[in-house]
Amino acid sequence: MNCCCWHILFTQPDFVNQKSHLQEEIEHHSHLCDFYPKFHCKFNFIEQYWGAAKWHYWSSPRTNDMVKMEENVLHCLDDVPLIQIQQYVCLSLYFSVQMKLNNSIAMKIDLLSLWMLIQRV
Repeated sequence: MNCCCWHILFTQPDFVNQKSHLQEEIEHHSHLCDFYPKFHCKFNFIEQYWGAAKWHYWSSPRTNDMVKMEENVLHCLDDVPLIQIQQYVCLSLYFSVQMKLNNSIAMKIDLLSLWMLIQRV
């Protein structure tokens, strides 16, 4: 009984179209709000960008000076090519669309191909 009531309640148009309080607050301040599935962090372009910057940092000269470390981090963030960041964004958008379409088999094959392409950059 509870399951059916929950289903009926949460499929009503006023419930479906209601934005979360967080999203309303963000949009009230003229910002865009985009939520990514938390279980697919590898396809979040921000995580990919951060991972590429960490790789650059790992290959940079070691230092114990905190000021120099901060300079290295900023330099490594700037070292990630814009085209690579754009590829991460495209992959993330493609993944989001496929999730909404629930195209699971095609999505897995296409995402694997895109992922391998991006890793070559």
